[in-house]
Amino acid sequence: MTPLTPRPVGRDDNMTTNDPGGRIAFWLLPEEGAHRLLAEQIARCAERLGAPRFEPHLTLLALPAAALPAPEPLLRSVAEQTAPLALDCSGRAQSSARYNRALTLPIALSPGLARLVAALHPRHQVPDDYAPHVSLAYADLDPETGRALAREFSTSPRIIRFDRCRAVDIGPGCRRADDVRNWRTVASFALTGDVAAHP
Repeated sequence: MTPLTPRPVGRDDNMTTNDPGGRIAFWLLPEEGAHRLLAEQIARCAERLGAPRFEPHLTLLALPAAALPAPEPLLRSVAEQTAPLALDCSGRAQSSARYNRALTLPIALSPGLARLVAALHPRHQVPDDYAPHVSLAYADLDPETGRALAREFSTSPRIIRFDRCRAVDIGPGCRRADDVRNWRTVASFALTGDVAAHP
């Protein structure tokens, strides 16, 4: 099992922008069982906080839409060469005062995940500030509420298997609830590579 090593969080986590053309995000989606469990946790957080609901996902990369005139063929090609990934989750939620990192489950950056991110990146690299995670809530949290939620939602499975990928038009990103509600799927593919990627 790959040890979970905390990585520095980027200034905007690639999820917000002032670009009027918006951004395209590439996601990994968990398999059915993990998807159901994570969706239930997201729904509980949303109900308690009055926050938006969203599909469980791990963001691989977010780029200006203008730089990706054809995200669908790129994602299809990568999906056809990538097997499902079993990734190590710390099982311990983390809270933050930042809206787009309010409550997250950190994910270890495995070699397989790094290869996938690099395959999508225009320069075929993993950004230095890439900190993979699965979000459980997008909200403005005070420190006490954040700590309480982090304790409550620290029982998720240690290994999460991801078997699909998706391109999503996230517009200006993740700054407020309406941003999240307006996200739109551009393309979605199963990971169908023949050789299993190592976690």
